[in-house]
Amino acid sequence: MRAYATRNDAVFWEIVTPLGEWASSFDIEAIADQVIDSFDDGGLPRYRCTVSADDFWAIVSDYETVVA
Repeated sequence: MRAYATRNDAVFWEIVTPLGEWASSFDIEAIADQVIDSFDDGGLPRYRCTVSADDFWAIVSDYETVVA
């Protein structure tokens, strides 16, 4: 699992990037609340995606805001 220095970085790389041009069709913050977690790395906060790819896409499908 990749770790990021900021939650925004984790959200961008783990959620927005995979969704690509369709990212605006989803509630990114709601997805992030489900899949991004923080942890302590020697006194520094780090953030990571904590779900499998299958679980990620299942969660994403729950937060579509624009129905095609």
